[in-house]
Amino acid sequence: MAKKSRKKSSPRSLSSLLLTILILVIGVVVAEVTGIDILGVLEDTASAPITEPTRAPQTTFTGVSGNVETINLGRGIGAEKGFWTVYFNAPDGIEPETLAQHDSMDVEMVAAIDATQNTLDAAVFELNNLLIADALKRAHERGVTVRIVADDEHGIDDPTHGELRDLRDAGIEVVSDERSGLMHNKFIIMDSSVVWTGSWNYTENGTYNNNNNALVLRSADAVTAYQAEFDEMFTGKEFGVSSPSTNSANFVQDGTPVQIYFASEDAVEEQLIAAVNDAESAVRFMSFSFTLDDLGAAVMKSDVSPDR
Repeated sequence: MAKKSRKKSSPRSLSSLLLTILILVIGVVVAEVTGIDILGVLEDTASAPITEPTRAPQTTFTGVSGNVETINLGRGIGAEKGFWTVYFNAPDGIEPETLAQHDSMDVEMVAAIDATQNTLDAAVFELNNLLIADALKRAHERGVTVRIVADDEHGIDDPTHGELRDLRDAGIEVVSDERSGLMHNKFIIMDSSVVWTGSWNYTENGTYNNNNNALVLRSADAVTAYQAEFDEMFTGKEFGVSSPSTNSANFVQDGTPVQIYFASEDAVEEQLIAAVNDAESAVRFMSFSFTLDDLGAAVMKSDVSPDR
C-alpha cells in the first residue's frame, strides 16, 4: 500500500503563521493596557453591572523621593507617600446611573467621610455627586458635626443642584457667600487631622466628564491654615478681597516644603511668578484657563522649556 505523502509547510506559510501570532499578541497587549479591543480578543464587559466600588491593589514604584504607592481606581489613579495622597480622575463622559457604579476618586473621599468621627468642615463651590452627598448625610446622622460653606449662585441657589438644599433640610448648617464673586474653594477638613483639596468640584460632571485632581494632606500645619480660612467664611462671613490675608502657610512636613495660599486675598500670582523664576529644568502646568499676563510673561522668558 502506498504511503500517504505529507506536504511540507512552505517558508511563506510559516511566516504567515508567525505574523498572525504576533498580531494577536500585540492586540492582547494593547487591549490590556489601554482597554481598546482592536481585534475583539477580550470578552465584552461593557454591559456588565458594577456591583461594588472597590480600590484595586496598590503597586509600588521608586521615584526620586523614594517608594511611592500607586492607587488604581476604576476611572482614575492615585499615588501616596507619607503625609500626602494625590488622585487624578480618568473621565470618560459616562456618568453613573446608580450609586454602585461610582468608581473614581469620589469612592476614596466617601471612604474618608465614612471614617470621620467628630467634625467635618466642607467648602464647596458645587455639590451634586450623589455618593458624596449621601456620605455627608450619613456623617450628620451618626453625630458628626458637619458644616458647609458654599457658593450661592452655583451652589445652594442653583436650581439644578438640590443636594445642598437637601443637606440643609436634613439639619446641616450651610453658609453661602451671598455676593457677585465666586466662593470657588473646594476643600474638606476631617476630624481636624486631614485636608482634601484640589481642582475637583464634588459633582457628577466634575468627576466623570472633566479632568480634575484631589490632594490629601495629613498635616497639622495644613489643617491649621485651611481651618482658619473655613472659619473666616463660615463664622466671620468674610469672603474674597475684603477678607484678611492671614491664613497662608509656609512650612516643611517630613522633609517636604509646603506652601499654602488663598485667593483672592493672598498674593497668589506673585508666588507663582517667583516659583517660575526659580525653576531650573522645566515648567509644567495644567490649567483650565490662563489669563494672567505677568505670569505668562514669566513663563515665556524663563530659561527652561514650558511643558504644557
